[in-house]
Amino acid sequence: MENHYEYLKLDMSATKEQIDTALAAVGNEDEARVRKIRSIMQNDRFKEEYDNKLIAFLIGGSESATSSSGKKVSDIVAKIKALDSASLHDYYIYMAVLLLIFNFISSLLVSLQVDYVISLLVMIATIALLYKDWKLLELNSKATFSVWWILFSPVYLFKRANATGESKRLFAVWIGIIAIFMVCNFLFSSGRAELESAACETVSDIYRTQLHRPGITCKSVAITESNGKNHVGFVELSNGSTRDVTVQEYNDGQIYVTVE
Repeated sequence: MENHYEYLKLDMSATKEQIDTALAAVGNEDEARVRKIRSIMQNDRFKEEYDNKLIAFLIGGSESATSSSGKKVSDIVAKIKALDSASLHDYYIYMAVLLLIFNFISSLLVSLQVDYVISLLVMIATIALLYKDWKLLELNSKATFSVWWILFSPVYLFKRANATGESKRLFAVWIGIIAIFMVCNFLFSSGRAELESAACETVSDIYRTQLHRPGITCKSVAITESNGKNHVGFVELSNGSTRDVTVQEYNDGQIYVTVE
């Protein structure tokens, strides 16, 4: 329904004089609509009927939107509740797989400290999901193995497949994700190990040539956080002390090391 008041930039309490002024300001930019509005607004009975219809439309539209929104929320809640009372399904396992993938990807992108926190939270969430899945198996008389296997995800999935008589595709997917992560982590760690070794040699050179302290050498460098080609970590020196270190990589393969 067209809201003529909105078109005239007025509210419903506007007087006839204000309406006439607004119509005059609109001019002939939409002659047909202006003529229609004028015929309604200049007749008291038509204006009253229009106002009542507009109010009913606005209230009805708002209630409909609220009802629709409430129905969507209730449907989602009902579906979530149905997960525990429905027949056997794999949704909890799918969620656990997504958590596993998220954990592995984040471990390659965030610092060690953040990775530890994320890994702990993912581990707790995974155990909770597997427990929910085991309870569902129990509800369907399929829980033929101990609930404690939820602490060992691959074994749980293997035993779950045997208990349900299904294929071991979920077990294979889980093992496949772990294998892919281990390969990626190995490649990533190898590159990082080479960078740490080169940085350690540079630190020893800094102490020997720039600080004139040849008795102090680098024992190891540990990179704890990376942002592209910029890395932050710490260096362990031969005198037992540690220092913060930053390593910057250049496109030509050279590195710039700063000891704090």
